[in-house]
Amino acid sequence: MKAAVVTKYGGPEVIKIIEVEKPTPKPNEVLVRIRAFGVTSGDVRIRSAKFPKGFSVPARLALGISAPRKKILGSEFSGVIEAVGSNVKGFKIGDEVIGIRVFNIYAEYVVVDVDNAILHKPKNLSFEEAAGIPFGASTALYFLNKANISAGQSILVNGASGAVGSNAVQIATAMGANVIGVCSSNNTEFVKRLGATEVIDYKQVSLKDLATKFDVVFDTVGNLKFAEYKHLLNPNGIFLQAVATFGELFAKKDHEDGKKFLTGTAPEKKEDLQVIVDLVEAGKLKPSIDKVFEFKDISQAHEYVETGRKKGSVVVRIA
Repeated sequence: MKAAVVTKYGGPEVIKIIEVEKPTPKPNEVLVRIRAFGVTSGDVRIRSAKFPKGFSVPARLALGISAPRKKILGSEFSGVIEAVGSNVKGFKIGDEVIGIRVFNIYAEYVVVDVDNAILHKPKNLSFEEAAGIPFGASTALYFLNKANISAGQSILVNGASGAVGSNAVQIATAMGANVIGVCSSNNTEFVKRLGATEVIDYKQVSLKDLATKFDVVFDTVGNLKFAEYKHLLNPNGIFLQAVATFGELFAKKDHEDGKKFLTGTAPEKKEDLQVIVDLVEAGKLKPSIDKVFEFKDISQAHEYVETGRKKGSVVVRIA
């Protein structure tokens, strides 16, 4: 089968499409013929080795010193089941599926344990739409659940037009929260359509000077610091950091003024994916696909994501 592999850390040009061995499913696994997959900011960070502050050494020790040990990147996908293991129940050959798992996704086929985050694809989504939602939505859901978002709360979403941010706006709105998005003026109408009641153009308004207070501040980009922006929080407010430095992972969680700083890494959980699928099928969550690239153009997909100017998700289609 064909797969896109990262030969070494570097720019988009280090991604090469080569022939690799087609995987065989174990008893509790299914073999999925991938129809589309997302290219995420996480994929770009791994490929380029541009890790958040303090993560360079730990990340290279974990992932590989001069190149990723697992050379096939990716995390979110949609496709069709082509084979099932002997112990598999609930899935059959021909089923259309959606899933999220780390690595081995940039390929024509992937094997997935059915106890992990794989479900039947919502019928109201195309393969391209389905492939662009699991990563951003599951990350957004993870952090919003950490903050116990409830109806009537106010939440500021920084980076509201990105993959995580665009899903956070929709999910928080579905939870009954009042969402204020932060993005550039080019994406104002896009973020309003997602459900934001107000949009702040960060190029025109400095958040440091903002007098408005929020129950939750959700930084999906990683360019806000708790100490500098905690004034935006109401008493007992919560600051969520989706992209943290190494030091922030171990930062103090509860502060004397009652405010909280929460960060972490979103896991790939089947139950979270089920919540996302339910929201999609109920019409409360819609994928935001900026661009769709062909498999042969995966380097260009990485190049586009790396600009930081995408709206929602970028997807690669495999014919």
